[in-house]
Amino acid sequence: MTYTYTGVCSTECGDVGLIAGDPVSGSITFPDAALVPGSPYPAPSSFLLHFGSVVITDATADSFGLFAVPLPPFPGLPPPAIVPADLSSFVAELHAGEDPIAPATAADGLLIRPSGEWIGTATGNCNDAECHFLFTRGDPAQGSGAWSVAAVAVPMPATVSVLVIGMLGAAWLARARARRASELTTTG
Repeated sequence: MTYTYTGVCSTECGDVGLIAGDPVSGSITFPDAALVPGSPYPAPSSFLLHFGSVVITDATADSFGLFAVPLPPFPGLPPPAIVPADLSSFVAELHAGEDPIAPATAADGLLIRPSGEWIGTATGNCNDAECHFLFTRGDPAQGSGAWSVAAVAVPMPATVSVLVIGMLGAAWLARARARRASELTTTG
């Protein structure tokens, strides 16, 4: 199952190479059978977060976590998010970050709340492998957006009926031709 994020930058957008109103986007994919309501979210099979110059993927992330909201007051660690009964809702607060490459001392970091609010920075550091906390230098870029999930394509009953009738008609024609050819060879 893939959840897609679309949003816009609203403040401090220059920190991530954007201007106010510029779009941001992302997606996170889980194997369908891995999402079990009432259990913690599993590790995603892939993700791509594109927020201006902050681009974090499953291949580049050094820190990643999905947490339950509301978060506890600092310094309490956020607990893991739980998969809801309604799989069309993405209810985790997503934290992702990359480690700095020397000589840099900071790198890309991103937090996206289930409500769609986000902060992103090109000058941040996660505190651990799950990115429980994202430390930033200066004011991070901020914006809003929303998560959505693509509807599963299910054929309409009328489409299935037309398909079955067409297959039955094709079978009937094939049998009729075979019968006619058989009659011609036995009489001729």
